[in-house]
Amino acid sequence: MRNQNTKTSLTLFVLGLLLCQLPLQAQTGFLGKHLELQLDTRLTPAWLTENSSDELGAFKYDVSWCPGIQYTLTENASVGLNYQISKVRYPEHYREGEWDGGKPYAWSDLSVKGISAYYRYYYLLQAPLGPYAQLGLNYYTYSAPFSVPYSSEEMKVFKSYGITVPYTSKEVEISSRMFGLHIEFGSTYTLADYLSISPYMSSGFSIGKGKITNDYHKLRNPINPNTYAEKKIRQMGYLQFGVRIGIIAI
Repeated sequence: MRNQNTKTSLTLFVLGLLLCQLPLQAQTGFLGKHLELQLDTRLTPAWLTENSSDELGAFKYDVSWCPGIQYTLTENASVGLNYQISKVRYPEHYREGEWDGGKPYAWSDLSVKGISAYYRYYYLLQAPLGPYAQLGLNYYTYSAPFSVPYSSEEMKVFKSYGITVPYTSKEVEISSRMFGLHIEFGSTYTLADYLSISPYMSSGFSIGKGKITNDYHKLRNPINPNTYAEKKIRQMGYLQFGVRIGIIAI
């Protein structure tokens, strides 16, 4: 009888250990936490066009800030959203006769905002740790001031009211949007039970063509400035390096 009770107790003990291990093995996230708040510092090398300081070179770059959120779905996968904020410059005017390969003589600020949705796969460790590969969809909006000449009708109106115009041109705002795709490779490390850091490299391209939304420009300016702004947006996505800091919250 005593041997039978001993065997029964041992069996129950082993079953209890197994049941305790099942939730641990099925657990996803880091320490059971799935939601992560993030902030990226993203660098775009100024290899093809000048950066916001009008500098071109191997170690010159534009900086973007990208707050975001990520949720761990399974042991190997997570999804996320981030919002990009950038201030860059693009060539507003080129010297006459130098449209192809010429140097610009006037630059304009370009405000870029974007949203990215992505799927991330961790191929060595349990998500959200270790090396990963990411595929994402981007949506960009961008706007910039642009100088356009006053029309003859506008000049006549000014003259009829006795208004003296100190300049023959005015500033209008052009704006447009584009979609894009990107791939990213990086690795996530933990600094503590609630902090993470992820160095990464990203590459992508834009889909479609941006369209100017200022009618004055579209009708009156034969050299569409959106061509140069759009080119800058495309070049920003070719290659980027970044560091992401995360707070593993919930």
